[in-house]
Amino acid sequence: MKYLRAIILLSFCLVAVVCTAQKDFPSVPESGDNDTTVYDLVEHMPTFPGGTDSLFSFIRANLTYPEEAQEQKIEGRIYVSFIVEKDGSITNVGLHENYDIGGGCGPEGIRVVRSMPNWLPGNHGGNNLRFIIVLPIMFLLSEHREYPTTVVHMPPAHLTTP
Repeated sequence: MKYLRAIILLSFCLVAVVCTAQKDFPSVPESGDNDTTVYDLVEHMPTFPGGTDSLFSFIRANLTYPEEAQEQKIEGRIYVSFIVEKDGSITNVGLHENYDIGGGCGPEGIRVVRSMPNWLPGNHGGNNLRFIIVLPIMFLLSEHREYPTTVVHMPPAHLTTP
């Protein structure tokens, strides 16, 4: 009997932990057109046309290693943040928290992101919403040229979820 009580108590505790760990999406305003909030979590995340592989291909094809950075042997990662608007257009492009490795790498990353085609917008509850993306772009010299590029979503803490 002692074991049965312990198992039942443990089950209730486990259910309570699981229920509190799940994040419920708060309701999205009814009039999605007037909502100018920038979200960092939605049911359907914005996507680059063709998916992640197409995004990587686009960056590789359009990114130019700045001469100044090559001459100074500057390598590293920059983070470019931007907002995917309700229509999929890209706005508010800039360096995330002004993080730049120098040598012209930051402006080059911004140039490439600004040249991207429209994305498929984020959607929540049938409404397209504005969404922030933070895209890391790696600059490596030719001897390290084969590198995996990854997309990491790191929204600033002051942004909200729907």
